[in-house]
Amino acid sequence: MNGSSNPPLDKEEHVLKLGDSFEKRPKSSFHTIRYDFKPASIDTSCEGELQVGKGDEVTITLPHIPGSTPPMTVFKGNKRPYQKDCVLIINHDTGEFMLEKLSSSIQVKKTRAEGSSKIQARIEQQSVRANQLTAQFRTPMKPGAGAKTSPTKDNPSPEPQLDDIKRELRAEVDMIEQMSSSGSSSSSDSGSCSGSGNDSCSDGEQETHLSPSRNNMANGMNKSQGSNQLMNTLRNDLQLSESGSDKNITASRMSLFKARDWWASVLGEGEEFDQGCLCVGDVDNSGSGYDKIVVGSFMGMLRIFSPHPAKPDEPTEADAQLLEVQLPDPIIQVETGKFVSCSELLHLAVLHPRKLSVYAVSGTAGNVEHGDQYQLRLVYEHNLQRTACNMTYGPFGGVTGHHFICIQSMDGMLMFFEQETYAFGRFLPGFLLPGPLSYCIRTDSFITVSSTRQVECYRYETLAVATDADTKQDSDQQSKSSGKRLMADWTLVLGEEALDICVPNTSSAMSSIFVLGERNFFCLKDNGQIRFMKKLEFNPSCFLPYGSVSEGSTNILMCNHNNMLLVYQDVTLKWAAQLSCVPVAVRVANFPELKGLVVTLSSDGHLQCSYMGTDPSFFTAPKVDAREVNYDEVDTQMKTLQKVIREATKTQDILPRAETEEELTLTAIVSSNLDEVSCAVIAEMNGMPVPSVTVKVKIKSRSAVQSPKMTVCVQPPLAVTQDQFVLDSMGSGCELVVRFSAFLNGHYPPADLCGDIAVSYSSATELNPAGIPRVSQCKFNLPLRLVCYPSSAVKNAKYKITVDTNKPPVNLNEVFPDFSEKSENNDSSALGFQLITGSRVIVLVSKTSQRYRIQSESFEDIWLVAKELVQRFDQHFASLGVKDFRNSFTGPIPLPEYFETVDHHFELRVNAQKYQDLLSERAVQFRAIQRRLLTRFKDKTPGPLQNLDTLMEGTYRQVIALADAAEDNRECLIQAFTRLRSATHLLILLLSLWQGLGSEQTAILEATLLPLLQDTPQLGWEESVDAAVSHLLKTCLSRSPKDQAISLSTGPLTIPKDMSRLKKHITLLCDRLGKGGRLSLTSEANVPTTVMMPVGCESIPEPIVEQEEEPPLQQDATKYIKKKQPSKRIKSKSDSSKESSREKKEKDSGKEKESKVSSKDSKKESSKESSKESKRESTKESKEPTKDKESTREKESSKESGKEKTKVSRKSSVKVKEKKSEAGDG
Repeated sequence: MNGSSNPPLDKEEHVLKLGDSFEKRPKSSFHTIRYDFKPASIDTSCEGELQVGKGDEVTITLPHIPGSTPPMTVFKGNKRPYQKDCVLIINHDTGEFMLEKLSSSIQVKKTRAEGSSKIQARIEQQSVRANQLTAQFRTPMKPGAGAKTSPTKDNPSPEPQLDDIKRELRAEVDMIEQMSSSGSSSSSDSGSCSGSGNDSCSDGEQETHLSPSRNNMANGMNKSQGSNQLMNTLRNDLQLSESGSDKNITASRMSLFKARDWWASVLGEGEEFDQGCLCVGDVDNSGSGYDKIVVGSFMGMLRIFSPHPAKPDEPTEADAQLLEVQLPDPIIQVETGKFVSCSELLHLAVLHPRKLSVYAVSGTAGNVEHGDQYQLRLVYEHNLQRTACNMTYGPFGGVTGHHFICIQSMDGMLMFFEQETYAFGRFLPGFLLPGPLSYCIRTDSFITVSSTRQVECYRYETLAVATDADTKQDSDQQSKSSGKRLMADWTLVLGEEALDICVPNTSSAMSSIFVLGERNFFCLKDNGQIRFMKKLEFNPSCFLPYGSVSEGSTNILMCNHNNMLLVYQDVTLKWAAQLSCVPVAVRVANFPELKGLVVTLSSDGHLQCSYMGTDPSFFTAPKVDAREVNYDEVDTQMKTLQKVIREATKTQDILPRAETEEELTLTAIVSSNLDEVSCAVIAEMNGMPVPSVTVKVKIKSRSAVQSPKMTVCVQPPLAVTQDQFVLDSMGSGCELVVRFSAFLNGHYPPADLCGDIAVSYSSATELNPAGIPRVSQCKFNLPLRLVCYPSSAVKNAKYKITVDTNKPPVNLNEVFPDFSEKSENNDSSALGFQLITGSRVIVLVSKTSQRYRIQSESFEDIWLVAKELVQRFDQHFASLGVKDFRNSFTGPIPLPEYFETVDHHFELRVNAQKYQDLLSERAVQFRAIQRRLLTRFKDKTPGPLQNLDTLMEGTYRQVIALADAAEDNRECLIQAFTRLRSATHLLILLLSLWQGLGSEQTAILEATLLPLLQDTPQLGWEESVDAAVSHLLKTCLSRSPKDQAISLSTGPLTIPKDMSRLKKHITLLCDRLGKGGRLSLTSEANVPTTVMMPVGCESIPEPIVEQEEEPPLQQDATKYIKKKQPSKRIKSKSDSSKESSREKKEKDSGKEKESKVSSKDSKKESSKESSKESKRESTKESKEPTKDKESTREKESSKESGKEKTKVSRKSSVKVKEKKSEAGDG
């Protein structure tokens, strides 16, 4: 191939001689190996190095290659089993074709790696550059004598590289001209055949001849079509041989090649197909040895095809369809075999859900232009008593010349048919769902995959022997078959569902069982051992194993849901081609013009016959325009985008922002007067009538809304007359008014007087006329008069709190005009509120100071009145134009009273768990006694009951009593949780007044202490609050940034054993807030800031808790909170004195460290005595002569908490230990 001087290549077959390099290992099968040869332009006028191939520099010593006289063409390739580069030498003078291995004297060097990019660009511009290249390289360019055409290391200039490209392009153009003028020779046919990926050759060819299969196909096409095909084959052969590794080959194949369509058809419209609906074979027994395609659909349509490629003057392939018959039942599976007893011809078996039919297909030659006529004749059929799933066939039991059929039913029965006779049936053990079924001839066994995801093998002999001879009956008596227990010959656990099983009958000496799973591909031996397994990185759809040319290996065709057809040799990927659809069945068939075609069928009826060629996909990614980058502009744009991102992520809101103008607005108006006629369900409680109040909701639409529905929600024990409203669709600008009444419906006070209203509707848009679902919400507050009545004031009460203001005291009758009208006395300094379902709450005004005291016999009942008092004070002074009005709280935080409510709620939760456990035990006991009694009653000779009836009756009474107690405890638990919510609301109000918390910090505190709206057995208030408070103590309320580094991960939330940990954390939370801690969810505000505390408050010195000691007492915390803070002048002096004392303590800290170890025990004893004295003093200060009950209660609480030991120290050296202990507890 050295220019125009070379004679053109012919289309004749030439003898391929093996060179000297093959003499050591002569084999007769060398001619069957296909090589990926690529042409190269070789100048043989000089002796020395020759430029061979594209991308590689191959140095060939001429004396080692016989017949090297010019002119000569050399092809280079690499293929198994030689594992070396081979050179095909065509001598145009002598007409010899020589094949040589690259010996050690031949060097291969990588000079450049251009590969697919250059070939792809060449393919795109082939039409434009072909004429230019033909004119440019018509005259061969031969260097002078002694010159080398390959670049050397001493002269790495770009000129030799350019010459290489020109030589390659010249060689391609010359080859194209020769092929277009006189066709292709046998050697180039050999090269294109090898490059197109045909993996099989005819075994009947002579030893020294190439396979003529490609020549036969080429002869059936015109010259222009063959020329274009060989041009594409040449280009792709060049690229394939350049790839240096299998991985690159695989990547290039997957991106380049498509399956070359030979014949295709679309079967019907709206029909469905599955993997059993396709088979190939000489079903009409024509004797030619060529296959026909049989396709059955779930619609009952049976079609038979004999495909052939369309000629240029025949646009349709109507004569390819031999037969089309509409059967009355759906077709599950079709197979061809010797299913008739008196004939060795092939017949067609069609499996229906309740029938097995065997047909004979016959053809009659036609005498007119309409062609041959084919008929489908029913030979016999079996009516099935069970619904069929799939079938398999083979020479069961070692018979010769006949095939038997085995059908698997949906309920796990294997039904065996010996042609026209039903043999027997056996049920598979442990059957749940049917799986794929296949027959192995070598071991005479059946292989299936059960619903337990394991492969099971059953021998035919075992199946036949397990059934009695009497069960071999006709098909009408199938349902009466029975036998002994069936055992599998071997099993293998797959761990996944199987899509298909196939046992190829390629060699009787080496049988393999192939199982295609959802994610893995298995190859098993006959005894169930795994031969190999391959993990698939795609979702497979079907597969087919077929015989390989190489001995000891099997080729597998595998299709996946990525429209890919993959060819594996064992576990090695050999080829990949793109299909037009996802196949559900794949077969290999032989047709008159081409053998080894791949037949695929998709689920929607796309039937395709294709072969794996090297027609590339001409899709190329568009080139990126090379443009200069303005880095200043890019930096400016990046800064703008980063600013937008920061603004978008600055907010901490979880919910999206609402639109400025809602399509539907809700306005709730609560009536200022109670209803004249109450709508309450309970008319009277504690001798007082239960009132109700009307709420009016105005709904106004800005645009048309569809199907609005309104829902009203109030917290129990509050209730409404109607909570669900179905409204009519509203147009733009419509307004609707809905009314309902709210009232008290329980024997305990509510924790909140707020209610929620939500309206769900659909808003139609242009893209969605049905409407987009939307929700509008609003809140309303019910009046205090709904749950209490005015009453007389009593000055003595058990629980008291004091609220301070910065303005002179006001008249309570002005603040509460609705309660002062019916009050018995007109005293403006005291006002009483009698809760309908609770105690009496009194509000007292101090005449000398700016304080207001709220007192009651129940701690949680203070909440509603205190909240109302604070809100009405704000409204009263705002109406007067006072802007600097402030409410504050200076008294002690009532943690002991709050913890009483917590303990009561926790006790009821523990009781509910105990009742549940006892109820379970009694239920188990009751069922056991029932079983005993039933056994006695069923006995034919009943014995004495042995008091089982008495025991059963007693157990029944216990179960009923426990169920009633559990129900009562549940009701008490609901009330206790409501009271706990009221107490928690009161605590949050006092903390916000104490520290002046803003709305954001108050919301965080509410979310921490009130995380749940109701209690459940799985998640309760205690564990939820403990986790939330612990999180705050480790984040925003931590003492230093180092404490924030502690892991915030927590275990599962379970009910705690006691309340000591929760009480300690809540006490610590109040202490950190008293020291100036800020509640925040952002990391910037996590460091506490120094804040001036209110008058009368002092920080709680946090004690050092030893490992063996319990948490500190709540009374100690209240003792420190009760102390008043000195004035600013005194505080400044005390601060300076404290600083001087701290410096002295730091100097003495070293001495104290040494003496601390020796006097540790004595310090413990002294600390215990001092703690006891401090407890006594605290209890004395809190006593009052008129409150005997309160003093006894504080004594009991001090006794209980006296068991807990604390140790307080003000040393600077001990503060580090204090921080560590808090971090560990938190």
